[in-house]
Amino acid sequence: MLKRLSTFLFGGVVGAAIMYVALIYHVVRAPDGFHLIPKTTATLRGCYVDIRDYGIEDWKDNPDLTVAISASGKTELLTKSAVSDLQESAQQLWDELSN
Repeated sequence: MLKRLSTFLFGGVVGAAIMYVALIYHVVRAPDGFHLIPKTTATLRGCYVDIRDYGIEDWKDNPDLTVAISASGKTELLTKSAVSDLQESAQQLWDELSN
């Protein structure tokens, strides 16, 4: 009985820790790895965000993440995806003009 209770309590502590991290941080997956970005408001929205394929429109759709990344000083995460989006658009334009 005691072993089950300690397992239950351990699970409760781990769950509470996960909820705390989810409320306080954005876990951002970028091309160079994972980043913990402090949230500007404590919500469960945007707990985990994969920005490897983010374009300019995606940043417009997630202004809270954009503000949080800017406030954290990791603006290279914003510029890398915007530059790759522009490069991809330019390549598509070049391919269309070449045909």
